[in-house]
Amino acid sequence: MKGLIYERSQQPLYLQVAVILRRNIERGVWPAGSKIPSLDELTKSLNVSRTTLRQAFGILESEGLIHRSRGSGTFVQNLDEEIRLLLPTTWQETIALSLSLGTTTLRESTDDVTLPDHLRPCNAGDCSGRYQSWRRIHTNQDRPYCYTEVYLDRNLYLRNPERYRTSTVAPVLDQLHRHELTCARQSLRIIEAGSDSAQALQIPVSSPVAQLQRYARIGAQIVYVARLEIPSRLVQMEHDLFGGTTHMNDLTYLPFFDAGHRDLSSDLRHWAGSRYASRVHSGDVDELCRSYVKMLGTDGWLRHCVPASVGGVKETIDSRSICLMRQGLGYFDGLADFAFAMQGLGSGPISLFGTPTQRDRYLPGVAQGKSISAFALSEPMAGSDAAAMTTTATREGNEYRLNGTKTWISNAGIADFYTVFARSEGDDAQGVTAFVIDADTPGLQVSERFDVCAPHPIGTLRFEDCVIPAEQRIGDPGKGFRVALQTLDVFRASVGAAALGFAQAALDMGMQHAQNRPMFGTTLSEMQLTQAAIGEMCADIDASALLVYRAAWERDVLKQRTTRSAAIAKLYATEAAQRVIDRNVQLHGGLGVKVGHPAEMLYREIRALRIYEGATEVQKIVIARQTATESI
Repeated sequence: MKGLIYERSQQPLYLQVAVILRRNIERGVWPAGSKIPSLDELTKSLNVSRTTLRQAFGILESEGLIHRSRGSGTFVQNLDEEIRLLLPTTWQETIALSLSLGTTTLRESTDDVTLPDHLRPCNAGDCSGRYQSWRRIHTNQDRPYCYTEVYLDRNLYLRNPERYRTSTVAPVLDQLHRHELTCARQSLRIIEAGSDSAQALQIPVSSPVAQLQRYARIGAQIVYVARLEIPSRLVQMEHDLFGGTTHMNDLTYLPFFDAGHRDLSSDLRHWAGSRYASRVHSGDVDELCRSYVKMLGTDGWLRHCVPASVGGVKETIDSRSICLMRQGLGYFDGLADFAFAMQGLGSGPISLFGTPTQRDRYLPGVAQGKSISAFALSEPMAGSDAAAMTTTATREGNEYRLNGTKTWISNAGIADFYTVFARSEGDDAQGVTAFVIDADTPGLQVSERFDVCAPHPIGTLRFEDCVIPAEQRIGDPGKGFRVALQTLDVFRASVGAAALGFAQAALDMGMQHAQNRPMFGTTLSEMQLTQAAIGEMCADIDASALLVYRAAWERDVLKQRTTRSAAIAKLYATEAAQRVIDRNVQLHGGLGVKVGHPAEMLYREIRALRIYEGATEVQKIVIARQTATESI
C-alpha cells in the first residue's frame, strides 16, 4: 500500500491515505463488518503519522464507509441492509420503498401502502442518520401534470453503480410503464448539491452507467433524480436522503396554517429548487430581475400579490402566503425574493386603497409578470422619518403637479409604474397623499442608479413639474401616510420571512460544510464549539419562524392591525439571520469571505434587510410606542 502514495501529488497526504483505505474497502480487502487494522499497524505499513490516519478515517466515517467503536476499534460499515432496501421486487414494494426513503408516491384510487417492518423508518439512532429525515405525503390531484423524483445516495452509488442504478431507478420507471402512465418526458436529472456552484444536468434515462458515474463524481454530494411528467397523474417525491436537517425548513405543521398553505409551501419549494441553481449572479442585474418577474408571473406565483377580483388567488392579500413564498424564494435566491417582494409592495397601495379603475388597469399586469411595480417613499432627508418628506404635489384643477426627489427606490429604472407619496397640504404626516405614476410620464426621470452590496435595481427618481391626472391619486387627499403604513404593515413581517429563508440556507450550508470538513482527525461538525454555534443558529431560526408567522396569522385570522407584532418579527428575524449567516461564514473560514461563494453572497444579501422597510432602530421605537399605547 505504501507504494500508492506519490510524493509529487498536489493532494494533502491525508486525502491520499483516504483514497488507499477507500480502495481496500471497495475491493473487498476489508469486507463489510470486518475490523480495520489498528492505527499502529497502518502507521507502520503506510509510513504516515497517526494524525494523518485519524484525518483519513474522519473522511471515510463522514462518507458512511466506516464506523468507530470506542474501545473496540474501527469497522467497515455493513451496508447489506441498506442495499437490500434498494431491491424492490413488486409494484407494492416499489411504492413502499419510496415511502420508506421519505419520498412520497401515491397512485390514482389506491390506498396508502402499509410498510413492511424492514422498510419502516429508523428512529433508534443506529443507522447513521441515513433514513431519519422524513417528509409528509403530499398530493394535489388538480395539477395537470406531475413529476417523480427518486433520490439516490451517492456513497452507495459509488460502491456499486450498476446495481444501484438498476435496482432503484429502473424499477420505478418500469412499474410506471406497467400501469400505463403515459410519460410526456423521460430524463434523469442530476442535481449537484454539495459544490460551491450547484447545477442541474439533464441526460436521457438510457444513458450508460459510465456516464452517470462521471456525473456522480462532480462535487461533494449528488442525488440522481428520475423526473417524469405524467398528465393527469401525480407522483411527488421529496426527500434528501443524504442530508436531512432537523430545523424548521417545513413550517406548515405549525397551527398558523391551513391545507392551502401547506400545498403552497411544498409546491413553491419544488418549483424554486428547479429554477434557481445559484444565488450568485453576474451580468445585467436589470435584465435578470425582469426575467425573474416574468417567470414568477408566468407560473402563477405573483397572483398571491393581488386580490382575486383582478386575477389573484384570494379575495384579499394573504400575509401567510406572502411570508411562505418569501421564505421559500429567499432560501434559494435573494434576487428572486426581491423580484417577488417588490411586485407586492409596489402594487400594495392599489390593492388596499385603489379605485376599481386603478385596480383593473395596473394589477392584472402585476399578477402576470407583464408590468413591474415600485414603492417610492424615501427621500434624501426623509428615510426613517418619512413624514419629513419635501416632495410636493400641488393641486391644479383636475391635475397634480409633482416636484421633488425620491431615493433608494427599488426597481428604479425597470419599473413600469411607481407608487409615490408626496406632500399635498400641511407640513406633517396628515398632509401626505399617495399617487400611482406611470414610468413614462413627462417630468419623471431616473436621475441616478446605485451599486449596492447585494446587486439589484435601485436608484433615485426626480420629479420636475410632473403633471398627472387627479384620478391617479390613491385614497383620500392627505391620507397617504395611512396608505403607506398599512401597506408596510402587510409586508413588514414578510421581510422577516425572507431573512428566515436566508438563515435556513446558511444553516444548511454550514451543516453540510461542517459534516464534510476533516479537521484534527475528525470532522468540523464533531467539535463542541461548532455544535454550540449550530445550536445557537437553530434556536435563532426557530424563534424567528414563530414570530414571523404569528404576525402573519394575526393579520389574516384575527383581522387586526399588526404594527407591533410585525415590527417584532422584522426586528428579530433580520437580526437573528445576520447572526446565523455570520456564523456560517465563520464555519467556512477563508471560503466564507471569498467573493462569489454562496456564504459570502448571503452575508451581503442579509445586510440590506436590517435597513429597508424600517431599520432595526425604528422597529424598536415602534415596538416601544405600540406597547405603551396598548398598555393604557
